[in-house]
Amino acid sequence: MDIDSGYIFQELEDQWEKYDRNFVKELESIFRRQAVKSKVVTYRYQEGEEGADDTYIVNYRDKRYPYDLQEAENEKNFPFPDYYLEPVRNSQYPCIVSYWESRLVPRDDKDFVILFSLKLSLTDEMEIIDFLNFQLKNNFKSEKSKYKEFLELILIKHKEFLANGKTDVITNKYISEKLNIKPVKKKVIAASEEKRKPETLIKWTNNKNNNDFVKIIYALYESKLINNGEGEVTKIVEQAANIFGVELSKSWQANFSKNKNNQNNDYDHTIIFEKMKTAYLDYLNKHKKN
Repeated sequence: MDIDSGYIFQELEDQWEKYDRNFVKELESIFRRQAVKSKVVTYRYQEGEEGADDTYIVNYRDKRYPYDLQEAENEKNFPFPDYYLEPVRNSQYPCIVSYWESRLVPRDDKDFVILFSLKLSLTDEMEIIDFLNFQLKNNFKSEKSKYKEFLELILIKHKEFLANGKTDVITNKYISEKLNIKPVKKKVIAASEEKRKPETLIKWTNNKNNNDFVKIIYALYESKLINNGEGEVTKIVEQAANIFGVELSKSWQANFSKNKNNQNNDYDHTIIFEKMKTAYLDYLNKHKKN
C-alpha cells in the first residue's frame, strides 16, 4: 500500500495499455529520478576482482540495451526498457539499474502526486478503499481535511486516467462518506428550559408560597399597572415568573383559582398586600430617621 516507485512500475508495465502511450513514455524521467534517488544498483561489474568477466555487462552495453531501446519504439511494446545503464566514473563499464528496484516515495517528494495518482489508478477496485485508508493514516497522519483536499485536486489534475468510471466513483464516494467532517453540534436548549433558567439578578424568595406571587401579578394587571390591563393575564404571569425565577407548577392556574374561590371566613386574600404595605411603611420610617 506504500507509494513504492518500483512496485508501481511493475504494475504499470502490466497495465500500460490502458493509458496513453505518450503519457507512459514521459513517465520514464520520473522512474529514472526515483531510481537515482534510491542509489540501488541492480548489477555492477567489479573490475579487478579475481575471476571477473566483463562479458555480461559488455553484452548489455553493446547489444542488449540498444536492442531493447529499438524494441520499445514498436507501438505494441512498452515504450521504454525496464532498466537503464548508468555510467560509472573512471570506468568503461556502466552499471545496470532496474526500474523495479524498490523505493518508498515520501509525501514531500516532488513526484509523490503523480505516483500516488498512478498507484490509485492501478489498484484493483476491491482494494481502493484499503489503499485510501492506509494513505490517510500513514502519509496524511489522519488529517482528514488535508487528505480530502488532496484527493479532490488529483481527481481534477489527473482526470485523463483517474476518471474511468471506477476509480473516480469509488474515490468520490470515499471523500463524501469518510472525509466529510461533520460540524460539532451545539447543545440546543429548549425554549421552555430557557424560561425556567433565565440569567437574572432578580429572584422570588418565597418559593413556599408561589400563589402570593401570582396574586401580586394579578393585582398589578387589574390595576392597569401592567400593559394597561390588556393581554392574556396567564401569559403575563408566566413571563413574570420567568424573570423572577419562579418555578410555577403545571397546575398553578387551578391552584390559584381554588385559592381565589376560597369562601372560608377565616381566610384573608390580602395578607401578602398587607405585608408589603407594612414593609414599605417601615422603610419610610427608617428613611425619616436617617
